[in-house]
Amino acid sequence: MKKIIFIMLPFIFCIPQINAGQFELDLGIGSSYDMTSTRSLGGISQDGEAKLTGSDLRFLYYSDENLSYGLRLASHEGEDTTGLSSGYAYKISISETSPFVKYSHPFNEGDDAVIEGFFVGGLNLVTMKLSHTLFTEVSASTTGLMLEGGIFAGMKKDDTTFGVSINLPLDSYEGDFQWDLLGYPFTYKATVKKNLSIFLIFKTKI
Repeated sequence: MKKIIFIMLPFIFCIPQINAGQFELDLGIGSSYDMTSTRSLGGISQDGEAKLTGSDLRFLYYSDENLSYGLRLASHEGEDTTGLSSGYAYKISISETSPFVKYSHPFNEGDDAVIEGFFVGGLNLVTMKLSHTLFTEVSASTTGLMLEGGIFAGMKKDDTTFGVSINLPLDSYEGDFQWDLLGYPFTYKATVKKNLSIFLIFKTKI
C-alpha cells in the first residue's frame, strides 16, 4: 500500500500545474502582404509588385492574465505580372513559423465586455519560394523579428471569451533570388510588408 501511495502522489500534484492557465486560438481574416520587387539583368532593372494573400493561424497559452506564449503558422502567395506578357508571371509563396510572447493590458473592469491592448514580440522563421514559366523554382530562407501591436474587444461568459482583434505588424523582410540566364546573373529582389490584419479570437480556461 505504501508503494501505491508513493507512485500516485507526484501525479496528483502535477495535475493543477498542467491544467492551470488559458488557451487562445486566433484565426486571421483576409490576411495579406504587399510585395515590391526589383529585377536586374546586365545592368538593366525593372520594378514589379504583387499582393500576397493567405492564412494566419496562432495558438497561445496564458501563464497568467497578461502574459502568454504562442506559435504562429502563416502561408501567403501571389503573382508579380508587372511588365510581363499575358500568361507569364513570377509566382511567389511565403511560409512562416513564429514562436512569440504576447503581453496584454486590460482597459476596462467590466465582467462581460473585454477591451485590451497588446504587444507581440518573437522570432519569424521565413521561407520564400519564387518560380517563373521560364525558370526553375528557387528559394530563400531568413530569420527576423516578429513585432506587432494591437487592440482586442470581445465578450466574456464564464471561462470563455470571444472577440475580434486588430493587429498592426511592425516587421518586414526581404528575399534575394538569382538565376543564370545565358551566362549572365538574373537577380530578383523582393521586399515584403505586412498589412493591417483582423483576427477572430477564442479564449478558454484549461
